[in-house]
Amino acid sequence: MAVNKVIFEGRTLIDLTDSTVTSADLNYGKVAYDRAGVRIVGSAVPSITLQGASVQKITGTTDDYALIMSST
Repeated sequence: MAVNKVIFEGRTLIDLTDSTVTSADLNYGKVAYDRAGVRIVGSAVPSITLQGASVQKITGTTDDYALIMSST
């Protein structure tokens, strides 16, 4: 049974009822609880965009690459 609100002696200790988090909001593998108190696991895979950079194969290797940052 999921719990989304804990009240002790008239004082709210935990309240998830206004939570808007979803598994798509969390990085892959991270754990949180939705507004119903149900455990969710992240499914988002973060991505980055770089400007002024390139990827080059490292000579003499089979699967190694280097990220080359240009100074601006």
